[in-house]
Amino acid sequence: NGLTVWVLPREDGPPMIHYVLVVRGGLAVDPVFQPGLSTLLASLLKEGTASRSALKIAQDLQSYGGDMSASAGVDGITISASALASNATRLIVLLSEVALQPAYSPREVELGKLNAMQALAAAQSDPDYLARRAMGQLVFGTHPYGHVLPTQGSLASVTPEMLHAEHDRRFRPDQALLVVTGRIAPDQAFRLADSVFADWHADGDPLSPTSAVPDQPVPRREFVERERSVQSAIRIGRVGIAADSPDYFPLQLANAILG
Repeated sequence: NGLTVWVLPREDGPPMIHYVLVVRGGLAVDPVFQPGLSTLLASLLKEGTASRSALKIAQDLQSYGGDMSASAGVDGITISASALASNATRLIVLLSEVALQPAYSPREVELGKLNAMQALAAAQSDPDYLARRAMGQLVFGTHPYGHVLPTQGSLASVTPEMLHAEHDRRFRPDQALLVVTGRIAPDQAFRLADSVFADWHADGDPLSPTSAVPDQPVPRREFVERERSVQSAIRIGRVGIAADSPDYFPLQLANAILG
């Protein structure tokens, strides 16, 4: 079905199993009028499935000696799960349910929206957040990377139907990567992946690739006033390099050294 699976067995360390499932399509592919939709799309994945409530998911994870998280990045959505290696089968079954059968129940969606809007209201009082929003728009202009942060209006208008539609559009095996690592043999890992993901099929066309970012923006300055601030937040930036550049990791290391 096109799903890419990487298995990285590890004999040393604690007897744990780790799964990471990544699908293409993050904040940069959110509808223009719906910035930040991916944040809810990801955060609500583990708040109930077709067969388990949010409480049941939390209880099961606790009994497996593990945990699970889901987050949206600019270019994709990531679900990470870990547990004792003895529960590898149970965990991957739960992972597949969370990834492929999210309930997006009206109650959980409303609660998720409320929490997200409260978090946004708090963030908007932070000069660092305001500077981040302004910098994204200055550096990337009209490119999708410059408009990935939510607004109160975009969060408030999200519906369960909207989330289901976006989930169907993005969660495709031919646009996904499953990484399995920990105390597990490669043959077992591939069998487990096949047992829960073999019937996962894609419908329609895949997402179009995000367009390239302009190499050099026109120099600009912007002042964002925040009344009664006692400190300033200053940002200087420009477009960097693509993540698939051979210089990406050397630059990461150089950045860490410069501190």
